[in-house]
Order: sequence, then structure tokens, then C-alpha cells
Amino acid sequence: MARIYLRNCTALGVYPILAPGVASRFAEGDAIEIDTEADEARDPKTGQAVRFQPLTGIPKETLEGGGILPLLEHKVEEAKSRL
Repeated sequence: MARIYLRNCTALGVYPILAPGVASRFAEGDAIEIDTEADEARDPKTGQAVRFQPLTGIPKETLEGGGILPLLEHKVEEAKSRL
């Protein structure tokens, strides 16, 4: 997975799912349940699940902040309140 893809996803507030072999377990159009607590993508019809790599560091912080713009706005407001 290209690092720029990961950064673009998190900057927009989208959780990128990095799971090798996921394409062979799901068919196009299948519903997928994403559990970010358990780090897995699950097919609700079959119960079959695939583990994915959890986000860490700056990508996780950016995503938890709602994306790059909301995160930066929050940080600016925090900095202003300390002045």
C-alpha cells in the first residue's frame, strides 16, 4: 500500500483497511462490517472475518481528529486557549 494513499485516507477522515488477501474472501457488492476495536472486517452473511492492520501514530491521531482540517482547527483552538 502506498504511503500517500494511507495519508490521503486519514486526512479525509476515512479509515483505510490494509488486509492482505481480503479480495479473495469477499465478492464485489458484499456487505462488510468493519470492527476497528477488533481490527477485523467481517462478512455478516457468512461470519467470515479478515484481520487488518490497525492504525498507529500520526495516521491514527489524524483519523480520530476527524481528518486533517478538523484536527488542525482543534490544535489551533487549543494553542489559542493557552495564550
